[in-house]
Amino acid sequence: MSLLPDVLEVADQHGLQLDRRTQGHKEERAKCPFCHADAGKNKFYLSLNKAKNVYKCWWCKESGGVLRFISLLDGVSEQELIETIRKKNGSTYKKHPAERLTTSQLRLFGYPSINWVENRKFDYQLYKAFRETVYREWLSYVQSQKESAYRLLFVGLTNGDLKGSVQKVKAMEKELQVEFLQDLLNCLFQESKDDKTFDLECRAAALVGQSHPYQTFLL
Repeated sequence: MSLLPDVLEVADQHGLQLDRRTQGHKEERAKCPFCHADAGKNKFYLSLNKAKNVYKCWWCKESGGVLRFISLLDGVSEQELIETIRKKNGSTYKKHPAERLTTSQLRLFGYPSINWVENRKFDYQLYKAFRETVYREWLSYVQSQKESAYRLLFVGLTNGDLKGSVQKVKAMEKELQVEFLQDLLNCLFQESKDDKTFDLECRAAALVGQSHPYQTFLL
Protein backbone atom coordinates (compact mmCIF):
# COMPACT_ATOMS: atom_id res chain seq x y z
CA MET A 1 0.00 0.00 0.00
CA SER A 2 1.33 3.41 -0.94
CA LEU A 3 2.35 5.75 1.87
CA LEU A 4 1.64 8.75 -0.35
CA PRO A 5 -1.72 10.57 -0.46
CA ASP A 6 -4.04 9.84 -3.40
CA VAL A 7 -3.99 12.56 -6.08
CA LEU A 8 -7.80 12.45 -6.49
CA GLU A 9 -8.36 12.73 -2.76
CA VAL A 10 -5.96 15.69 -2.63
CA ALA A 11 -7.92 17.41 -5.41
CA ASP A 12 -11.19 16.81 -3.58
CA GLN A 13 -9.79 17.99 -0.22
CA HIS A 14 -8.64 21.23 -1.83
CA GLY A 15 -12.04 21.89 -3.34
CA LEU A 16 -11.06 21.45 -6.97
CA GLN A 17 -14.02 21.27 -9.31
CA LEU A 18 -14.04 17.80 -10.87
CA ASP A 19 -15.56 16.80 -14.20
CA ARG A 20 -18.06 14.18 -13.12
CA ARG A 21 -18.26 12.90 -16.70
CA THR A 22 -14.75 11.46 -16.28
CA GLN A 23 -15.40 9.87 -12.88
CA GLY A 24 -14.01 6.33 -12.78
CA HIS A 25 -11.96 6.82 -15.96
CA LYS A 26 -8.24 6.10 -16.17
CA GLU A 27 -7.67 9.84 -16.04
CA GLU A 28 -10.19 12.13 -14.39
CA ARG A 29 -10.37 15.85 -15.15
CA ALA A 30 -10.62 18.95 -12.97
CA LYS A 31 -10.38 22.72 -13.26
CA CYS A 32 -6.73 23.77 -13.16
CA PRO A 33 -5.93 25.70 -9.95
CA PHE A 34 -2.63 26.96 -11.39
CA CYS A 35 -3.46 28.71 -14.67
CA HIS A 36 -7.28 29.01 -14.35
CA ALA A 37 -7.46 28.89 -18.16
CA ASP A 38 -10.61 26.76 -17.93
CA ALA A 39 -12.40 29.07 -15.49
CA GLY A 40 -15.89 29.98 -16.64
CA LYS A 41 -15.76 27.41 -19.45
CA ASN A 42 -17.17 23.94 -19.85
CA LYS A 43 -13.56 22.76 -19.99
CA PHE A 44 -11.41 20.83 -17.54
CA TYR A 45 -7.72 21.06 -18.38
CA LEU A 46 -6.22 19.32 -15.33
CA SER A 47 -5.72 15.58 -15.77
CA LEU A 48 -5.50 13.39 -12.64
CA ASN A 49 -4.16 9.85 -12.98
CA LYS A 50 -4.98 7.81 -9.88
CA ALA A 51 -2.98 4.75 -10.96
CA LYS A 52 0.24 6.71 -11.47
CA ASN A 53 -0.62 9.29 -8.77
CA VAL A 54 0.31 12.18 -11.07
CA TYR A 55 -1.31 15.29 -12.53
CA LYS A 56 -0.91 17.41 -15.65
CA CYS A 57 -2.57 20.55 -16.97
CA TRP A 58 -2.93 20.36 -20.73
CA TRP A 59 -2.99 24.16 -20.97
CA CYS A 60 -0.16 25.49 -18.78
CA LYS A 61 1.76 22.14 -18.76
CA GLU A 62 2.23 22.18 -14.98
CA SER A 63 2.73 18.53 -14.04
CA GLY A 64 4.29 16.14 -11.55
CA GLY A 65 3.63 13.67 -8.78
CA VAL A 66 1.24 13.98 -5.89
CA LEU A 67 3.82 15.57 -3.58
CA ARG A 68 4.50 18.39 -6.03
CA PHE A 69 0.73 18.76 -6.42
CA ILE A 70 0.28 19.23 -2.66
CA SER A 71 3.38 21.43 -2.50
CA LEU A 72 1.94 23.90 -5.01
CA LEU A 73 -1.56 23.83 -3.56
CA ASP A 74 -0.39 24.33 0.04
CA GLY A 75 2.64 26.51 -0.59
CA VAL A 76 5.08 24.18 1.19
CA SER A 77 8.18 22.45 -0.11
CA GLU A 78 8.16 18.84 -1.23
CA GLN A 79 10.91 18.15 1.27
CA GLU A 80 8.69 19.30 4.15
CA LEU A 81 5.98 16.93 2.94
CA ILE A 82 8.43 14.05 2.67
CA GLU A 83 9.68 14.64 6.21
CA THR A 84 6.11 14.80 7.50
CA ILE A 85 5.26 11.48 5.85
CA ARG A 86 8.51 9.94 7.05
CA LYS A 87 7.87 10.92 10.66
CA LYS A 88 4.23 9.85 10.45
CA ASN A 89 5.34 6.38 9.43
CA GLY A 90 7.94 6.11 12.17
CA SER A 91 11.12 6.30 10.13
CA THR A 92 14.18 7.33 12.15
CA TYR A 93 16.78 7.13 9.38
CA LYS A 94 18.59 10.45 8.97
CA LYS A 95 18.85 11.09 5.26
CA HIS A 96 21.87 12.48 3.47
CA PRO A 97 21.18 15.84 1.72
CA ALA A 98 21.25 14.06 -1.65
CA GLU A 99 18.53 11.68 -0.48
CA ARG A 100 16.37 14.61 0.58
CA LEU A 101 16.27 15.95 -2.96
CA THR A 102 12.86 15.48 -4.52
CA THR A 103 12.19 13.58 -7.73
CA SER A 104 11.48 16.91 -9.44
CA GLN A 105 14.82 18.34 -8.30
CA LEU A 106 16.80 15.25 -9.32
CA ARG A 107 15.24 15.28 -12.78
CA LEU A 108 16.45 18.82 -13.37
CA PHE A 109 20.12 17.83 -13.47
CA GLY A 110 19.89 14.43 -15.11
CA TYR A 111 18.75 11.91 -12.50
CA PRO A 112 15.12 11.00 -13.34
CA SER A 113 15.10 7.92 -11.14
CA ILE A 114 17.28 7.03 -8.14
CA ASN A 115 16.38 4.21 -5.78
CA TRP A 116 18.53 4.99 -2.75
CA VAL A 117 17.33 1.96 -0.79
CA GLU A 118 18.29 -0.49 -3.54
CA ASN A 119 21.63 1.30 -4.07
CA ARG A 120 22.38 0.95 -0.37
CA LYS A 121 21.58 -2.77 -0.44
CA PHE A 122 23.62 -3.42 -3.60
CA ASP A 123 26.94 -1.84 -2.53
CA TYR A 124 27.10 0.33 0.56
CA GLN A 125 30.44 2.02 -0.20
CA LEU A 126 29.43 2.74 -3.79
CA TYR A 127 26.11 4.11 -2.52
CA LYS A 128 27.91 6.51 -0.16
CA ALA A 129 30.22 7.74 -2.91
CA PHE A 130 27.33 8.12 -5.34
CA ARG A 131 25.21 10.24 -3.02
CA GLU A 132 28.18 12.59 -2.44
CA THR A 133 28.58 12.92 -6.20
CA VAL A 134 24.88 13.61 -6.70
CA TYR A 135 24.85 16.27 -4.00
CA ARG A 136 27.94 18.01 -5.39
CA GLU A 137 26.30 18.06 -8.83
CA TRP A 138 23.13 19.49 -7.32
CA LEU A 139 25.01 22.29 -5.59
CA SER A 140 26.87 23.05 -8.81
CA TYR A 141 23.60 23.06 -10.77
CA VAL A 142 21.92 25.39 -8.28
CA GLN A 143 24.91 27.74 -8.42
CA SER A 144 24.75 27.85 -12.21
CA GLN A 145 21.02 28.62 -12.04
CA LYS A 146 21.64 31.39 -9.51
CA GLU A 147 24.22 32.94 -11.82
CA SER A 148 21.75 32.75 -14.71
CA ALA A 149 19.12 34.35 -12.49
CA TYR A 150 21.51 37.15 -11.52
CA ARG A 151 22.25 37.85 -15.19
CA LEU A 152 18.51 38.04 -15.85
CA LEU A 153 18.05 40.53 -13.03
CA PHE A 154 20.98 42.67 -14.13
CA VAL A 155 19.78 42.83 -17.74
CA GLY A 156 16.26 43.56 -16.50
CA LEU A 157 17.58 46.42 -14.38
CA THR A 158 19.60 47.97 -17.20
CA ASN A 159 16.78 47.51 -19.73
CA GLY A 160 14.10 48.95 -17.46
CA ASP A 161 12.26 45.64 -17.07
CA LEU A 162 13.35 44.49 -13.63
CA LYS A 163 9.80 43.45 -12.76
CA GLY A 164 9.71 41.04 -15.69
CA SER A 165 13.08 39.58 -14.71
CA VAL A 166 11.93 39.13 -11.11
CA GLN A 167 8.95 37.10 -12.32
CA LYS A 168 11.25 34.86 -14.36
CA VAL A 169 13.53 34.30 -11.36
CA LYS A 170 10.52 33.47 -9.19
CA ALA A 171 9.61 30.79 -11.73
CA MET A 172 13.17 29.43 -11.47
CA GLU A 173 12.89 29.35 -7.68
CA LYS A 174 9.62 27.47 -7.94
CA GLU A 175 11.12 24.87 -10.24
CA LEU A 176 14.27 24.44 -8.15
CA GLN A 177 12.40 24.64 -4.81
CA VAL A 178 15.23 26.86 -3.60
CA GLU A 179 14.90 30.49 -2.54
CA PHE A 180 17.58 32.97 -3.64
CA LEU A 181 15.79 35.95 -5.21
CA GLN A 182 16.15 38.28 -2.22
CA ASP A 183 19.86 37.52 -1.84
CA LEU A 184 20.41 38.24 -5.53
CA LEU A 185 18.47 41.50 -5.34
CA ASN A 186 20.54 42.55 -2.32
CA CYS A 187 23.70 41.87 -4.31
CA LEU A 188 22.32 43.64 -7.40
CA PHE A 189 21.84 46.90 -5.50
CA GLN A 190 25.12 46.88 -3.58
CA GLU A 191 27.26 49.92 -4.32
CA SER A 192 30.43 47.86 -4.64
CA LYS A 193 30.80 44.43 -6.26
CA ASP A 194 33.50 41.81 -6.00
CA ASP A 195 35.41 40.86 -9.14
CA LYS A 196 33.37 37.71 -9.78
CA THR A 197 30.05 39.57 -9.60
CA PHE A 198 31.31 42.42 -11.74
CA ASP A 199 32.56 39.95 -14.36
CA LEU A 200 29.15 38.22 -14.28
CA GLU A 201 27.44 41.56 -14.92
CA CYS A 202 29.82 42.44 -17.77
CA ARG A 203 29.17 39.12 -19.48
CA ALA A 204 25.43 39.57 -19.04
CA ALA A 205 25.62 43.02 -20.62
CA ALA A 206 27.72 41.70 -23.50
CA LEU A 207 25.15 39.00 -24.26
CA VAL A 208 22.55 41.68 -25.00
CA GLY A 209 24.98 43.91 -26.87
CA GLN A 210 25.60 46.42 -24.08
CA SER A 211 28.50 47.65 -21.99
CA HIS A 212 28.37 47.62 -18.24
CA PRO A 213 27.09 51.09 -17.23
CA TYR A 214 29.89 51.48 -14.66
CA GLN A 215 32.62 49.57 -16.45
CA THR A 216 34.78 52.55 -17.40
CA PHE A 217 34.52 54.06 -13.94
CA LEU A 218 35.34 50.87 -12.07
CA LEU A 219 38.22 49.88 -14.31
